[in-house]
Amino acid sequence: MTTKSVVICRQLNERDLAVIKGGTLGDNIKQARLEHQMTQTMLAQALFVSKQAVSQWEKGVREPDIETVVRLREILQVSFERLLG
Repeated sequence: MTTKSVVICRQLNERDLAVIKGGTLGDNIKQARLEHQMTQTMLAQALFVSKQAVSQWEKGVREPDIETVVRLREILQVSFERLLG
């Protein structure tokens, strides 16, 4: 990760984590992603999906399939309970 990416992630964390209350799957994915200082693009690359897919999950437009939820749990190091709310 480049220094610029780290700075952007820190800015996102400070701004977005204060707003996120959790609850929905999309909110929980976003919160865990930001806690790991990952962009949507970085998470998408780790999951071998598009950035648009991650964006749609976080917005609640679509939900990931069960295999992807398992991989999300592993990559983001969170429990199913926390991820699923």
